[in-house]
Amino acid sequence: MMRRLTGLVCGTLAAWPLGAAGISGTGPADGAPAALAQYGQFIGVWQCRTYARVRDGSWQANDWEATWTWHWVLEGHAIQDVWEVPPEAPRGHSLGTNLRIYDPESDVWRIAWTTTVTREFDLFEARAQGADVVMTGEIPARGQRPPHTARVTFHDIAADSFQWRYEASLQGGDGPYSEQARLTCRRAGG
Repeated sequence: MMRRLTGLVCGTLAAWPLGAAGISGTGPADGAPAALAQYGQFIGVWQCRTYARVRDGSWQANDWEATWTWHWVLEGHAIQDVWEVPPEAPRGHSLGTNLRIYDPESDVWRIAWTTTVTREFDLFEARAQGADVVMTGEIPARGQRPPHTARVTFHDIAADSFQWRYEASLQGGDGPYSEQARLTCRRAGG
C-alpha cells in the first residue's frame, strides 16, 4: 500500500553525525538477507549525467553532473542515498534522499524519497527483475506534473557504472508508460 507522508523535516537524518544512535553501518548486518545486495552494490559515490526529454521527443544531456552517495544505515539493515544537484544546475543546488529497507517476508524493498524542494515523501516498492531493480510508486500532482504511477529502473548494472530511467503512466500501474528522465552513472574515482 502506497501512502504519502508530509510535514517531516527534510535533511534531519543526513544531519546526524555518523554513528549516532546506530544510524551508520559499515556493511550489511550479520545474517542479513542476500537480497540486500540488490541495492548494496551501489554503496559508494557516483557521478551521474542527467538527460531530459525535450518537446520534440529527443533527449538532451544536462551540462552538469549530480553526485549520488550511497551508504549503509540502521546498523546495516537499510541503505540511505543522497542525491546532490550542483549549484550550476538551472534550478540551483538541491538535495534528495532515499531510505531503502528490505522486507524479507514480502521480498520487497520499501523506499521513501524526499527532496529539499518538495519536502514531501514519495513511497515506492522495489523488486529485482532479472538483473534489473525496478521501483514503482504513486506520485501526487506537483506543479505542472499530473498525478502518475512512476516506474524507476536500474539497469545495465556493472561494478563501475549503471543506467537509470524514470517512466510515468497516467493510467496506473498497467501503463502505458512514457520515459521521462535518464541517468548514466559511473563510480567516482573509477
